[in-house]
Amino acid sequence: MRLSYLWAQFRHTFAKRDKDPSFRIKPAIEILRHVGHLEHGALVLSIGCRNRIEPDLLGRAGWRVTATDLFPMARGIRCADMCALPFTDSSFSAVVASHVLEHAHDPDQALREVARVLRPGGLLWAAWPTGFRLTAHDRVDYGSASNFHERFPRQAEILWRQNDATESRVLMRVL
Repeated sequence: MRLSYLWAQFRHTFAKRDKDPSFRIKPAIEILRHVGHLEHGALVLSIGCRNRIEPDLLGRAGWRVTATDLFPMARGIRCADMCALPFTDSSFSAVVASHVLEHAHDPDQALREVARVLRPGGLLWAAWPTGFRLTAHDRVDYGSASNFHERFPRQAEILWRQNDATESRVLMRVL
């Protein structure tokens, strides 16, 4: 099962290695800045960013970014499994997980890892598709922001949310 999972993730990552996520990340930056009040110079973890576009946009916003992906497609992106993040507890002021958590081999473990690396008061920006057919690549449909919040393993408050027919987004502050 693990091999089929890895193969599905690799195929998808390689096929979309040049995909431009800026249409998702630019609005996330504004929400992190204006709703979450994420300070200049904050340490931000970008999970599953694939190429340099997402971390570069976050860096230009004034944050210090560590970028990870299971199959990095660019220099400066650290190879890491979101279910076993190679960082100490409470390392980051914010985690950006845009269209990635639904791909986790163990979705609950991925959420535990995100919660573990966030500092108290840290922010999680998460976005995911909804209403899709589950596959070896797309493994969990979190549904609404409220459903996602209920699955999160740490106490957190929702600062902002948006649920559309095909996508949900949330900004949460861990308590």
